[in-house]
Order: sequence, then structure tokens, then C-alpha cells
Amino acid sequence: MECSSSGISSTDYVKSKISKLNSSTTNLSASNSYTFTGDWEKTSHPDAMVNLYADQVCTLRFQFSHDGATVHSTLTKLTTANINEFSTFVKGARYFRAVVTTDSLTTTTFTLQTQYGIFRAGNAPANLNLGLDADALNVRPTSFQDEVRIGRRPGISGWTKFGYREGLTASGGEQTIWAATGNYIPPTTAQTYTITYNSTTDGAGGSATGAVDLTFFDLDENGFPAVRSHTLGSSGNDTTSFSGLGINRITVSVTGAAKTNVNNIIITHTTSGNTMAVVPAPNVTGAYSGVTQQAIYHVGSNHVGIAKFIWYRVNKISGGNPKVVLKGYVYNRNIDSYFEVYRDELDTQDNTTQIIEDPIGFALSAGDVLFFVADTDTNNTNVQLRFSLNDYQNS
Repeated sequence: MECSSSGISSTDYVKSKISKLNSSTTNLSASNSYTFTGDWEKTSHPDAMVNLYADQVCTLRFQFSHDGATVHSTLTKLTTANINEFSTFVKGARYFRAVVTTDSLTTTTFTLQTQYGIFRAGNAPANLNLGLDADALNVRPTSFQDEVRIGRRPGISGWTKFGYREGLTASGGEQTIWAATGNYIPPTTAQTYTITYNSTTDGAGGSATGAVDLTFFDLDENGFPAVRSHTLGSSGNDTTSFSGLGINRITVSVTGAAKTNVNNIIITHTTSGNTMAVVPAPNVTGAYSGVTQQAIYHVGSNHVGIAKFIWYRVNKISGGNPKVVLKGYVYNRNIDSYFEVYRDELDTQDNTTQIIEDPIGFALSAGDVLFFVADTDTNNTNVQLRFSLNDYQNS
């Protein structure tokens, strides 16, 4: 039998050992602060493998220590709900423990298993969601951006924002590019939403044929991205059961015979009365709407954004050539300050369209609100704008 200088058989390194101190099947809940924390453990195995299967998104931390008391280094991984996540790494003769948390979410399925031994890198099959922190070798050709858009890159969401503003006036100054009148005021506190609609054509009323259910893609009261639903009533004025800090999108998710909302649906913050979003009515009979139109994006807490593409167009008005100054602003709610981050002037006598593709992208911080405004010298100017970004959840 071959032995190392420490007296441990070389075959002991090959044998896999399941750790009882860093494995668990106890669900995360309020009773354990939505957290599993393993115990420091030291073995002579060179590698470690951690498998986690849970029905909620979790943050998995691999912590290492030289003395079994102080955290000297941490590897962090964001997992995907209902997908088995595994990681292998070189442990060496160090102390190790696993820590798993959720964002205050209760799991009903939770299996964590830690093993020590000698492990090779895994292969990621073609149908596996592949995160930025995946340590498996990818065995399929990939397009990173396509995989973001179809949900195969956990922790990243891709957004294309689109909005327009019709009837800009020369005396109006800077006017938000969205399908509403007035200007957008980023909120500083979370409030419930008040929804105003025509109950004859939209809502749950017996004669309504338009919008029935709305889906909100917004930030919750803690600033985290959320997806919530609201069923319209029959009064024409509803208040949501949830509060939020800002709306990235609202879609009409259930409709009647019209297959879209028939009239404007206006969403305001209940206390301030400030407009947060508008689902506009179709512009002509027989057309469709069904979604907010606004050049505004809110970055969540513990998130960052990278914006790389802007496209905008100014419509020529018969008998005139408007000049438009377009600006991009960032408001950060954490420090309650505004920043001008983009400015361009377009003279429609020379050009009506502008495209900007940033080779490195424009970074957005947690708590940022990016929005665009236009200022024209000619009445009845119309502006359309699109921009795209990736939203990354931090570990």
C-alpha cells in the first residue's frame, strides 16, 4: 500500500466521502432565516463537489479557511430553481463549509450534498441552463445573447425597451419619451399602484371586451425585480394589493374579444398621484396595443445593467424640419441625485434617425433609473426610441 508522508493511503484520496456537516435536506424558511450554514470541515481530499437542488433561486457560497474560524476566501454561485446545480473545485487541505441562502423565499424542495474526493470537470448538456459561473465544459455551440433571451443564462435578463412621444411642443421643454402626457418623476419610496381604465371597454365588467388581467414587471418595496398580476375590476379605478418602486413593463395578459386593451390604462402611485406607466389605446380601429410604451428602465437592488444599443427617430412634420435635442438621464434613488449621461442633437433637415452601438456598454448601478427626454423647436414633433440592455443579478 502506498502512503503519503502524512501516513494517509493514496487510495483514501480516490475514495469519495459524503460530508454530513455540509449536506442537508431541511427546507429554508423563516425559522432558519432562509439560510443553511454548514460547519467547518477539514479533510485531506484534494477536491470537493457540491450538488444543490431547490425549488427556489438560491445563492450558494463555498467558503474556505486556513484555521477553521476565519473566512479567508469565498466562491459564490447563483443557482436556478428546479435545476440540479453542481460545482467542483480544488479544496486542498483547507477547511471548507457551504452556505445557502434565498431572498427571503421558502423552499419546499431542498437537497444539498457535499462530497470530497478527486473530481474532473463536468460537461454541460445541450439543454442545460448555463450560468456565467458554471464550471462545466459547455458541449454545445452557443450565442450568449440568444441564451440570455431564452432564459438559459441564470441571473441575467435581457431587455429591449421601446417608447414614443407624440405631439411634442416647442414650449414644452424636455419631455419624457413615453405614451403619456407630462413628465416622468422617478419615485423615491414604494407605494401601491392606482389603475384607471374605461370600465365599459376594459376590466371585468360584463360588457367589457378589452383588458382583463395585467402583469407587472416592476421593483417591489425592497427594490428587487418582481412579477405580479392584477385582475381589473369593474369600477374603472383599482388599487393593487402590492407596492412597488417603479415599473419596467406592464403587459395585458388576459383579454376579451378585442384581444387587446381598448382604451388607455393609466397607472399612478396611489399617494403621490404621479404617473408610473401607461398602456396606450390602439392608435387606430382594428389595431392592437397591449403593452407599455416608455423609454424608462429601473435597475433593482443587488443588480447592475449594461446598455449597449440606442435607436431613435424623429418624424418630419409637413412644412417643417424640427431640431430635437435628445438626452438620457440617470436618477439614483440611493443617493437621490440625477445625472445627464447622454446628449445628441438631430436636425431632421439632414437626418431623421440615429443609431448608437456602444462597444463596451454603458454601466448602470443598483438603484439607477435610466430614462430619455426630448426637446424640440417645432410643435407636433413625434419621437420614437428603443434601447437594449442586459440586467445582471449580483451574487
